[in-house]
Amino acid sequence: MTLLALINCADDHAVKPEQILQGISLGSSYFPNEIGDTWVYDVFDSTRQSRYYVTVEVSGITTVKGNPAKMWTMKYPYEIDTCYVVVLDSSRIVYNQDKYSVADNYIIPIKTNKAWQGAWIFDNFRVAGSDSVTLPDKRKLLGFHIVERGTSPNYLRLKDEWFVPYLGRTNFYRYEYHNGPANNKSWKLVASKLN
Repeated sequence: MTLLALINCADDHAVKPEQILQGISLGSSYFPNEIGDTWVYDVFDSTRQSRYYVTVEVSGITTVKGNPAKMWTMKYPYEIDTCYVVVLDSSRIVYNQDKYSVADNYIIPIKTNKAWQGAWIFDNFRVAGSDSVTLPDKRKLLGFHIVERGTSPNYLRLKDEWFVPYLGRTNFYRYEYHNGPANNKSWKLVASKLN
């Protein structure tokens, strides 16, 4: 049985280990994006020198640049953030909270050696390979290794991700530098509840 418990406190958005989802469930969509879909990640944040849980939930519908978008709410211990997923043909475009800048971009279906350009001219994604990914419940599923390198003046973004169809991101590492201290985070999926 999969259980979901979330904190709703005014001064603490942290998800405690005893309150996380139990187990991993797969969704019905290749790229899960249904209201209620929820993932919990164990995150190491090198900037804050801390480790914590983040809950990501598809929480509503809105529009971004005139297109329907699903709202993804991310509950960190120190804030609640939102991003927006727009589906355009085979693209899944993930917009930041400002609804203008792009955080991520996927071309579905994901296949080994596939490559695509991101939101700006020097933002490139490629599928470096595929392999068996071991989930927290010890199941093994086919996953795709996606790498991103995005550069512009005074900006660098590197991403190393494993994506499992019908589940989403299982492990990913993201490094961003933008005129200040680098933001360096690694995420590991610990639970999911998908429709």
